[in-house]
Amino acid sequence: MLDYSPTQSLAKHLQKQGRGLRKDDLDEPHILLDLVGNFARHGLPDQEREWSLDGKPKTTRKGEKGQEQIRLCEKCFAAHAPAPACTECGYVYPVQERSIKEIDGELEELDVKGKRRAANQEQAQAQTLADLVELGRKRGYKSPEKWAAHIWTARQAKQNQRMSA
Repeated sequence: MLDYSPTQSLAKHLQKQGRGLRKDDLDEPHILLDLVGNFARHGLPDQEREWSLDGKPKTTRKGEKGQEQIRLCEKCFAAHAPAPACTECGYVYPVQERSIKEIDGELEELDVKGKRRAANQEQAQAQTLADLVELGRKRGYKSPEKWAAHIWTARQAKQNQRMSA
């Protein structure tokens, strides 16, 4: 069975792969080919899963507790559950060492609230839309016109709300 459509849905993935795992009149085993990384995202279809009605637990990008869900052999390209060696060809994976870089430096306290207050005051002093666009350019925003239009629209809505109250 060939899988060529990526999905974020575990249920959809298991349903597609389950079709290839059903018994049929053929004596030949089915081959599941994943061309889009669904096995890496959701794990192998025969993997043990804990089902619950409580909702999906939060996981990291590599799966539960930061562990890989499947491993791809560098030699024979077989996908299998995480192990120190490939279950198909026996290739032993090299152990990757980790090192921490230390950099000498001085720690200093930052006044984030003071900077934010100054930025808000600077923004409040801009009285026209053109002033806001110029402020956006000065701050290096990617789209100063869009930012200024957003701020201007919010100001107008706030003024209209005050007048109607």
